Amino acid sequence: MWPFLTLLSCTTEQLPQNQVVEPAEPQAWTHLQALQSPWMNQRVIIIGAGPAGLAAAMDLPGALVLEASERTGGRAPGSSQLLYFVGSVQQAAVGIHDSPEAASEGWEDLTGAPPTQATWDYWTALPQVSQRLHDIGLDFVLNPPTPWSNSSRLHGAKDPGLPAALEGAWPDDIELRLNTRVTGLRIQDGRVVGVMTDDGALDAGVVLIASGGFSNRVDLISEYVGWDDGTWNTNGKWGAEGDAIDWANTHGLGLEAMDAMGSYADAIAMGPDEYAQILEKDGPQPFIWVNANGERFVDEGQDFSLYLSNRVQEEPGPVWTLITWEELSKRVPEEHHGILETVVCSDSWETLAVEIQVDPEGLRETLGTLGNNRMKLDGQPCAYPPGLTAAKGYGGLLVDAQQRVLDAGGTPVPGLYAAGEASGMAVPGMGGLYGFDGSLSAVVWSGWRAAESINDSRF
Repeated sequence: MWPFLTLLSCTTEQLPQNQVVEPAEPQAWTHLQALQSPWMNQRVIIIGAGPAGLAAAMDLPGALVLEASERTGGRAPGSSQLLYFVGSVQQAAVGIHDSPEAASEGWEDLTGAPPTQATWDYWTALPQVSQRLHDIGLDFVLNPPTPWSNSSRLHGAKDPGLPAALEGAWPDDIELRLNTRVTGLRIQDGRVVGVMTDDGALDAGVVLIASGGFSNRVDLISEYVGWDDGTWNTNGKWGAEGDAIDWANTHGLGLEAMDAMGSYADAIAMGPDEYAQILEKDGPQPFIWVNANGERFVDEGQDFSLYLSNRVQEEPGPVWTLITWEELSKRVPEEHHGILETVVCSDSWETLAVEIQVDPEGLRETLGTLGNNRMKLDGQPCAYPPGLTAAKGYGGLLVDAQQRVLDAGGTPVPGLYAAGEASGMAVPGMGGLYGFDGSLSAVVWSGWRAAESINDSRF
């Protein structure tokens, strides 16, 4: 067990509604205690070898880790591996004095919802989370200030990276089975007794669900988030498949915060780093985003984050990226030429506005206030709809402050825990409606919290 992650005692009075739910009936605790003895020495099965599952396995000797794909790490190896820290050693070294109170000031603007008690617990634990990751060999580079993110809290993980550091700290007796997909939970008499896999049934005393969110499921995103099919892209091969939601619906488990979807809006196939470099040159931007009224409704540089793409989704009418053909054609890499198929061009901004159903007068006024100081207007006017990518599907299983999975009535299911995106990074709602950049640290923290809770209940 890791002594720094002592679980905070929380009551439902301390928390916003539905964030942490204690058992509805006291006798549920008696039922749980009565069932402890037969399974105390049985193995723990961890479903998923992404950052949450890798972190939990560090503190669960003898655990069996089941991973559906051919490698560990989930989406982390293909990401920028940014971690979010408040009050880290790296911040202090460059004179940044940070605190949970400071982090809370812009939280609602960043994530779309105010902080919950779980968010405060997370902020408070982050210095210890950072230190423990450093202790197992992970070094960080503090990101320089940029206009597109909560940059003073973003830390880049140096090679070999987060997944390798977590897996390298495993006890020797951890068993890992790749290419083994869990197809269901085995629940008897109200408690978990194992899992079903594509290779058959496996017994377990405890099951920890760390299977990720639902960023690769068209049906779930359409049902819970409301995005129409065809308006967004999936996160690719390593996106989560929503298994936890399927199990919740099968077994009557609690679901919460299912409208929380982290997404990225694609600006001419350009990543945030490249965009930041353009802004640093003090020259005009290559594009702006406008809504159906012709208004520039976001600051494309200052808001380039999960927040910006969610603002795009909140607009009731069409949203367009305005750019000249000259700028677009020279900036789109060959591998992204498919984006050119969605481009609409015209001989003037006025006729373009009519073609894309944007108010011409509103657009004329917007362009008049920008001039060539904000956007390059000298060229053939073009527009295309920003592409939305479902990067993270937060939400899913409802858990309490010990990462125990709750049933629909708010009672813990004996032997069942969840961590990572499957439980909203840690507890549903702690990351707001949009999530936030660098949320890998929250996923790791929830894996350690779950492992500590499992150990407390077993020994």
